[in-house]
Amino acid sequence: MIELNDKNYQTYIYNMNHNAFLVFESTMCSACQTLDSFLPSLEKYIEENELDIEICKINVNRSPKLAKKYEIQSVPFTCFVDKKNKKIKYPEIGVRDYGSYISMFDKISGRTFISKLINFLKSYKD
Repeated sequence: MIELNDKNYQTYIYNMNHNAFLVFESTMCSACQTLDSFLPSLEKYIEENELDIEICKINVNRSPKLAKKYEIQSVPFTCFVDKKNKKIKYPEIGVRDYGSYISMFDKISGRTFISKLINFLKSYKD
């Protein structure tokens, strides 16, 4: 998990070689704290499944330029930045349940039910 801010954001996004899951948050936001409690488990899921995603946290109070750039009116706000074209995908306002984030991660990584089933069958066969 990486902390992005007004100073390091541009360089990070320009040089990244994986998809970025951006989490815009505020320390005074209870929904943000709920989402924040999911992040270690989500990071573990990414690692265990070798997904091409990096979780990036952005505190809107400490990064007002980024908040303005993304027109953040409410937090938490999450989205993906595609590693190839640097475009925003799947913007969401508010906190979702843990399973929704897993589904989103699988979708952005191209993991479908069929690909999961094939991997399961391969591991079962071994």
